[in-house]
Amino acid sequence: MKHRYIKQKIKGTLIFLMAVSLSACGVKEEKDRQQAEDNFAEESISKDGTYEIAFISGEGELDDASFHEGSWEGIAEYADENRITYSYYRPAADTRQAREEAVRTAAKKGAKIIISQGYPFEEVIAHMQNEYPKIQFLMLDAKPRKSGQKAELASNVHCILFREEEAGYLAGYAAVREGYTRLGFLGGKEIAPVQRYGSGFIQGAEYAAMEMEREITLKYQYTDTFLPSDEVQQKSKEWYEEGVQVIFACNGGASVSVMQAAEELDGKVIGVDTDQSAESITVLTSAGKNLKGAVTEALDTLYENGGVWSGKQAGKTITLGAKEEGVGLPQEEEAWRFENFTQRDYRKIYRGLKRGEQEILSGTATMPKMERVHLELPE
Repeated sequence: MKHRYIKQKIKGTLIFLMAVSLSACGVKEEKDRQQAEDNFAEESISKDGTYEIAFISGEGELDDASFHEGSWEGIAEYADENRITYSYYRPAADTRQAREEAVRTAAKKGAKIIISQGYPFEEVIAHMQNEYPKIQFLMLDAKPRKSGQKAELASNVHCILFREEEAGYLAGYAAVREGYTRLGFLGGKEIAPVQRYGSGFIQGAEYAAMEMEREITLKYQYTDTFLPSDEVQQKSKEWYEEGVQVIFACNGGASVSVMQAAEELDGKVIGVDTDQSAESITVLTSAGKNLKGAVTEALDTLYENGGVWSGKQAGKTITLGAKEEGVGLPQEEEAWRFENFTQRDYRKIYRGLKRGEQEILSGTATMPKMERVHLELPE
């Protein structure tokens, strides 16, 4: 499995580098961190303590079997294949200051390319893109913003977004076509990518329900976290006990908590961002993004252009969907756990998305219209 491979690397010699400040009581932590850097340097072929590609994560662990891990896998494999040094920096706290410090730490350690993950870096890169004009920034699932407003992209910034609504649509369609009538959507934080996943999930379920002339109930809620927690597990248990058959765990690392509840109560789970089938036998499918492919292609184009963004990338944002094969459900034999919904069915609906035959609402301001899907929101 791809993410099993990367987990082995992470838990072995690829030890996290934390962008933390020293304190009087942190001598042992610094010694451990230095040892971690030594181990990491050997892995990423650095001989002078500098790392050319830097990955800075958002909220959550690197080995989350989801968004962070999918992106890191692309970075690690590309860098290994091309003998390029690379490193991972995790901000010491969930604050803008800590994220900025992580960028500065990466810059001091020789980063020529800094890859950031998610909405927490919108304001960070908006302010730092001009502070480090010679560093190339790749933003995944985010664009620079200042005070909630769009900010100008400098020529050293390239942004990649995804059409999560299409991935969610495929998952919702597949679940209903498989025969499930009682669904759940458990999102993490109420941010645009998660909202798009949820909106697409509703629309896909609605389309399949119309085709099959069925009535569907769909519980819909956000938990305000992407981290595993007892609260997420308890909420999932409550839903399964109330009759929900499958939960779309659209909450990053917190999906582990949903899977634990599903294993206990014989429920099903739809994973998110990457193929999560290896995480639990309860995973029916995963609404995924081609993170690895997107990162690899971006890096390949950048290096072919002499280490700076090309004209099609510099200061530009691209959005990848089914048309670009940027989203989809995993089709590998071990990941395909449907009994009624066939791969032929999947290819048909996917072709329709690529051709634009299905009109999918991509906005997040309002819920899509429903006739067959009956939404149940928290009181």
